Amino acid sequence: IISLQSDAFAGAAGADKTRNAPTLRMKGFSRALSEAGISLSSEHVVNLTCGVTLSDGRKAAEEIAKMKSRPTAVVCMSDIVAIGCILAFTEQGITVPRDISVTGFDNIPEAALVSPRLTTIDQPGVKKGTLAAESLFKMIDGKAISTNRMEIPFSYIERDSLGPPGLN
Repeated sequence: IISLQSDAFAGAAGADKTRNAPTLRMKGFSRALSEAGISLSSEHVVNLTCGVTLSDGRKAAEEIAKMKSRPTAVVCMSDIVAIGCILAFTEQGITVPRDISVTGFDNIPEAALVSPRLTTIDQPGVKKGTLAAESLFKMIDGKAISTNRMEIPFSYIERDSLGPPGLN
């Protein structure tokens, strides 16, 4: 998404304190922008207060659509939020990706069904579950685990929801 040379980004992250993944994803997104020499304006960070749902994505899109200097790209920390954004933008006459690009994270099946099809990050859920179960069994057996944090490779799934700013 950085290579599209968007001039303003928005990040939509969940504020659900029981889930750490959206917060870590937002930190990674901010770090990637910083490394590319792009600053993420605090006005362009939309923190969702009700968790990470389709309606939260709609609310985020409504907030973004009202911004004085609307971003040209929205990076959502889950596919469900991204799909909610796409639906709300479409209802408001904002065309994805012509007017604004949207990305997600998770590669849920619905990501390939929404129009436009959602560009996303795929993470291997089975691998995550296997590693978590292995760690749990080690802990139950009284064995030490090497770390409480595991990094798992991901894949970028390019679909139709990204485009350079100002295609119209």
